Amino acid sequence: MDESLKDLNEFLLSNCSEDIISSVIEHNHLTITIVFSSLEKITSLMKINNVCQFRTLIDITAIDYPEQEERFCLVYHYLSMQQNIRIRIKSFVKEEQIVPSITNLFPSANWFEREVFDMYGILFSNHPDMRRILTDYGFQGHPLRKDFPTTGYLEPVSYTHLRAHETPEHRVCRR
Repeated sequence: MDESLKDLNEFLLSNCSEDIISSVIEHNHLTITIVFSSLEKITSLMKINNVCQFRTLIDITAIDYPEQEERFCLVYHYLSMQQNIRIRIKSFVKEEQIVPSITNLFPSANWFEREVFDMYGILFSNHPDMRRILTDYGFQGHPLRKDFPTTGYLEPVSYTHLRAHETPEHRVCRR
């Protein structure tokens, strides 16, 4: 196991023990599960502190656990290029809970947070542009939630624009 991961884990545990629920090193990655309320504090520490130097946000995603009270697990992936270390930060969020945006620390979080909102319906406070990014603006629901129907929500189809003698099967492109 990489000593730098162990050192980083010990540093975070010694400085943020009240904010960390668990930490584990698996597959050469450090995964830290934190208390939701400490998200901004931990993110800021990891970026600004010279021991950590996690200055690249790789991704933000979520996992849906509909049977749990804290339905979503938010997952943040960071990279320290100076140390060549990756870290995964996880935090559990209730369905109606609003998550603080980290766009002030990582501008690239803008699109990642919009994607999480669009796919899961998780809202981020103080986000500069919280709107859908992958689906149409009129789209109903959030496709990566486990309670989203596999066929989607179907819109009624109208053929009122066809001429009286035409059917949808007889429509052809006319040049």
